Amino acid sequence: MALIHEGQSKRIDIPHEPGQWLAFRRLAVRELRDRPDLSTKVWTDLDEAAQAALALRWVQAAATDWSYDEPFSVDACERLDAVTAIWAYVTAIARTFGGETPEEKKVDLLGSTPGLTTSPAPTVPETG
Repeated sequence: MALIHEGQSKRIDIPHEPGQWLAFRRLAVRELRDRPDLSTKVWTDLDEAAQAALALRWVQAAATDWSYDEPFSVDACERLDAVTAIWAYVTAIARTFGGETPEEKKVDLLGSTPGLTTSPAPTVPETG
C-alpha cells in the first residue's frame, strides 16, 4: 500500500533552466477529492486564461520549494514565466499520478496543442 507522507518532496531540475530546480510533493487522493479546481481536463479544451489558471493551481498545490533567489511562496508562484509554469504543471501531475517527471511517466498531458510539448521544455505558442 502506497501512502503519501506529509512533507515528502523531491527536487526536480528544470530542463530549460540549467542549475535551477523546483521541489514537488505528490498530492494525496484526499486533496484531489477536496480540490475540484485541480482537474485534469483536456488542456486543448481550455482557453489560454483557463490553462494559466489550471497550471497555477497545480503548481501552488504541489510545489514546495525552489532554487530561485526569491524565497518560495504560493504567491511567488504567480510570477513564474509561462514556460516554467507549464513545465511545473505537467511535472506536478506526473509526480501525483506515479512518475517522477513527464518523461519517466511517458505522458503528454498537453495533448496535441501546437507548440506545446513536454520535452525538452514546453514552449508557448506565439500569438499574433
